Amino acid sequence: DDNPETMVDIILHGYNGREKEGFPPMPAIGTDNNLSAEEIAAIMNHERTSWGNSAKEVTPAQIKEIIEALKSDVK
Repeated sequence: DDNPETMVDIILHGYNGREKEGFPPMPAIGTDNNLSAEEIAAIMNHERTSWGNSAKEVTPAQIKEIIEALKSDVK
């Protein structure tokens, strides 16, 4: 997906959408480890360009914008 918002949300807040299938929940690694926008971008770019993936890379500035948008969605 070219929209990185879902991936940022999962990194920050975790994911448990496949527990019924027997998969354990993914912890909120971004929040738990206080990852910077640069670190989140590095993780995402690795995922988005490895294993045959060819999604467009994201920048730390894009990640910062998404983080701010996610914060305002929580209110």
